[in-house]
Parts: sequence; structure tokens; C-alpha cells
Amino acid sequence: MDFLKKFEKEIKEIVVIHNFTKHYILLGEELSDDFETYFQPIKEFRDAYEHIIRIFTKCTGLDDDLGNMTKEEYIKRNLGKALGHEYRAFFDVADWFSIICRKKIYEMVNGHTYEEMCNIYPKYPDMKIRLYEISEEIASIRDNKDISNNIFEEVNRYQYALVELLGFFRELVKCEL
Repeated sequence: MDFLKKFEKEIKEIVVIHNFTKHYILLGEELSDDFETYFQPIKEFRDAYEHIIRIFTKCTGLDDDLGNMTKEEYIKRNLGKALGHEYRAFFDVADWFSIICRKKIYEMVNGHTYEEMCNIYPKYPDMKIRLYEISEEIASIRDNKDISNNIFEEVNRYQYALVELLGFFRELVKCEL
């Protein structure tokens, strides 16, 4: 399938975003109450997969009807739609996972005074400030997300916030609150 080379950039974007999303779905399931999953991104995965199967159907000759498009136009259009679904899946999962992490952190801290937290976890003052900043960053990312922007930049920016939230959760777990 020589079209893979021609659309390598689009395919890589789909694969990278898909794998990030899958990673955070699995982590979210492990950390969520009752090991729940979030089904909306699974639906987006299914919809993305449908566009990819359409491409394979046309490229393998199982269905030659492209309407008034060239094969290249058809592939580009469906890869774009698949990427849109993967992009929505990532943001759905990132929103869900960030809520899970923040909820877990706040549950662990709840019931302790500021002074107790500082004694238990000396980095608490910095963490508390950073948690607020991360919440603002996430709100900004969510407010400004747009598939027509630099997708990797937006996904990576959100992913860094998720990594930081998960890191705070891990640190607090070690404190045995």
C-alpha cells in the first residue's frame, strides 16, 4: 500500500494520539472508583476505525466507487476525519483523567490542615500552588482546543499537565495519608 508513504504524517498523528489516549484510558480505569471506563472515547475510536476501514476498502479494490473524488482525495478526507475522532477521544479522556487525578489528590488532602500537610509532605506548599496553576492551564487548553491548530502541541501540553497531576498523586500516596 504505497499510499502509506504519501500520508505518513497524517497516519503518524493518528497513531500517536491514539496511543496517548489508550494509555490514559487504561490509567483512568485503574484509578477511577470501581475501575470504571469512560465510553465516549471508545465511541470516537470506533468512528475513527470506520474511516480507516473505508480507506482500506477503497485501496484494496473491494469497492471502487469514490464518487467524484480521486483515491488520494478520498484517503486524505477519511484520514482527516479519523484524526478528528482521535483528537476528540484524546481530549475526552484527558478531561476525564485530569478530574480523576485531582479528585484523588483532594480526597487524600481533605481532612488535614495546611500545617499537617506541610509536615507530612514538605513540598505541599509548592504542590498546592501548582495544582491551581495546572487547573488554569487545563481550562485554557480546553477553551482553545481546535483541530485546525497544531494538534501535537495541544496534545503534548495537556499530556504534560496529566503527567504532573499523576506525579503529585504518586507522591501523596507515598506519604500514607
